[in-house]
Amino acid sequence: MTWTAPSTGTRENTVAADRSTITSDVLATQLQLIDQSGIEVQPVAQAFEQLQGP
Repeated sequence: MTWTAPSTGTRENTVAADRSTITSDVLATQLQLIDQSGIEVQPVAQAFEQLQGP
């Protein structure tokens, strides 16, 4: 997948020109890739607690 800013508007599989928003298609693809990877997704606070240890 190529991540390029479109010159006008927003196109499928692209990041918006300001790079702070993404299209719903890109988000869906990212979530699907995360799901397929087996990565455990946690809230930031929970992951931080685990990293800190006892």
